Amino acid sequence: MHRLATTRVIVLLLWCLVVVMAAVAAPAPIPKPMKVWETGWDKPVDPVGDCRFDRNGDKLTITVPGEGHGWRDDGRELNAPRLLRSIEGDFTLEVRVKGNFDQPTGFRTAGIVLLAGTNEATMYFSPWLFISSLVRPGRSHSHTSFRINKTECVYLRLQRRDQRLLMKTSLDGKAWDSAVDEEGYLDLPRKLSVGVVASATAEGKFEAVFDQFVLTVLPPRQGQPPHSK
Repeated sequence: MHRLATTRVIVLLLWCLVVVMAAVAAPAPIPKPMKVWETGWDKPVDPVGDCRFDRNGDKLTITVPGEGHGWRDDGRELNAPRLLRSIEGDFTLEVRVKGNFDQPTGFRTAGIVLLAGTNEATMYFSPWLFISSLVRPGRSHSHTSFRINKTECVYLRLQRRDQRLLMKTSLDGKAWDSAVDEEGYLDLPRKLSVGVVASATAEGKFEAVFDQFVLTVLPPRQGQPPHSK
């Protein structure tokens, strides 16, 4: 009887050893691809109907076939393709932007857009240039632009704190330069839409690439009054 019990213990120990060895020898599971550009987003907006939205892991590529896809320009229609999502309350949005911006004539730009009813805010990048725009119908536009050392990509950050918008740029994603700090210029409801946009008024194919996207919901600051809407 004692010998039978001993045999069972040995068999059990051998089985545990086999299981452990199999687990060690087995390859690590392949991580699931990130879906930062798939979950929570609205349907892509493509007013002209000829642009492409390609998602690959944490990278989104918006391909614009050529001119005729400008953002707001002299009151004309917004033909630029964009990808938007809804968000409530305060937040910070960061994204890296790159693409084949160089062109002989016209413009190619890519960046962040915020839409709040008829109010809008944009911050985008073009070769050597950062441009921001705040638009409120019936009020003059707030426009800011400055030169950036030539670079293949730029990091953009948009932060909303109640009725205050902060826009910053970075060449490395670590050191940030303040570009815009506006409070009360736009009438911002509690819920609005944010996302990315690519525009082109130049001939030839333009590929705007967005990656390292991070959207962070911010907790209310102590003593901060509730949003008006």
